Amino acid sequence: MSREDEYKALFFEETREHLEKMEECLIELERNPEQPDLINTLFRSVHTIKGSSAAMGYTNTSQLVHKMEDIIQGIRDGKSFITTEKLELFLKVYDHLSQFVEVTSQGRGEDELDASLLVEALIDMKNGRITAQKDDEKATDDANVFKVSSTLLEAAKSSIETGKLLLGIYLKTRSDSAFKTVRAWMAYEELLKHSQILASKPSRDRIDAIMVNEGETPPESIIFLVATDMSKGDLEAILTSELSEVELLHLEEIKLEGSILTGEYIDYNEQTKTYEFDEKSLAFSRLNLKDALFRQNDENAFDLQGLDEIMRVAKDLELILVEMCPNLQECRQNCSQIPILINGLQNI
Repeated sequence: MSREDEYKALFFEETREHLEKMEECLIELERNPEQPDLINTLFRSVHTIKGSSAAMGYTNTSQLVHKMEDIIQGIRDGKSFITTEKLELFLKVYDHLSQFVEVTSQGRGEDELDASLLVEALIDMKNGRITAQKDDEKATDDANVFKVSSTLLEAAKSSIETGKLLLGIYLKTRSDSAFKTVRAWMAYEELLKHSQILASKPSRDRIDAIMVNEGETPPESIIFLVATDMSKGDLEAILTSELSEVELLHLEEIKLEGSILTGEYIDYNEQTKTYEFDEKSLAFSRLNLKDALFRQNDENAFDLQGLDEIMRVAKDLELILVEMCPNLQECRQNCSQIPILINGLQNI
């Protein structure tokens, strides 16, 4: 065996040992994220793999691990926190590194494995918290606008292909709630039990930061993109029963058309490359006006013919209605204004 072969054999042996430590740390951090010793152990293994892979000429792998190391260093410095998204991405890096060892130990090149999407995801993750903070400083708790990276679009596509339901979720806490950030955190935790969270705004990092920093503006609303094996109705029923002080909860199925997410109440802005839930349309839709029409007696009921046109015209009145009725959600079933509105529509 040549000296080079000896070095490679030692490299692969040590890398496998560090990958075992990485896996153990990541699994344990999932159970208990507030363990600095685990973070330090994870950092040391990642740092060693970065240095040794660079020394052996595996540049792509070294650069990938370097991006992961940067995020872990930020956690060690207290600038960010361990979140489910971070652990999931770290596990993907771990899987890639495991494949890397198997491929290169057989004499094949690291170029057989494409790490570009993982590198992009790590860069997005590192910069995402800073971007979110800047956005929040400018737009306080405007949480119904969010960006989806190419990595998350790939995850959405994969989820759909494996038969999972892709859902967009909009949740708004009551304006008089004294614990808006806690409510957002509880919603996040509840969704983790029943789905894979592909994206959220605010992010889990941002929610954690607001909880520990006094003076931060709490998020009044939070949105999610999730993949789940449950039906929309079942997941909505769970959230409704488990979460409190909710003013508006909306779930809708999200489709993927090319590289664009589409939904009934979610719009894509090509100019800013962002998605946005139309909160006022959501609030209006929860009145269930069509059911209100059918609840009228036969004498005042509309004929089925032309109902769609009536609904279209009524939809045009939504901005006026939303502005006139500050307690829109509480009026959903027994609002005294609904019969007045319906009677007025008779003259349309």
